[in-house]
Amino acid sequence: KEIRYHWIASLEPGPEERIVIAKIYEYNFVKKEPLWFSKLAKLLENDMHPEKLLKILVWLQDRGYITHEYGETEKGRAGRLIFIDTFETPWKDWARKIYEEVRVESRKRRIKL
Repeated sequence: KEIRYHWIASLEPGPEERIVIAKIYEYNFVKKEPLWFSKLAKLLENDMHPEKLLKILVWLQDRGYITHEYGETEKGRAGRLIFIDTFETPWKDWARKIYEEVRVESRKRRIKL
């Protein structure tokens, strides 16, 4: 039972994962702009180190929360774009809820999201 509980608990995103999910949601659905790793790392440079961000992205992708697709970046170069996975899962609504919660938390702490 303990191992199963740990596995279920590990599916819930922590505070840093929630910040990343919120930022991905913001660019996917609010701003409707492409987002790739280096751009996301720049946006979150005050919140976390790029190595930590990479680990979080792998964690999110392993659990099916996000997906990647090759596409065009702002400068017309090919890049691996990051998306909330909405193909077979209801993650969009879940991500919107996290986005709204993180926005409220960031306003309280006066952190720009």
